[in-house]
Amino acid sequence: MSNREWVVWHSLKSEHGDCSWCVTQDRTLYVRTHLGQKCTQLGWHPPDLLARILTREIYNENAPGHTD
Repeated sequence: MSNREWVVWHSLKSEHGDCSWCVTQDRTLYVRTHLGQKCTQLGWHPPDLLARILTREIYNENAPGHTD
């Protein structure tokens, strides 16, 4: 028998682009966009709100014209 973890991926559209996100059994939120990916531990915020925030962070870090 396999100990494989199954997760459900969700789609989200926002002003910063589209993303896919999931939450694993250890309460880690993973977000993927065409510009990159990020993850974070879930706290008290709903996962769809955190996915939107991470999507914005990915966009701001990788958008054309971004300087840091």
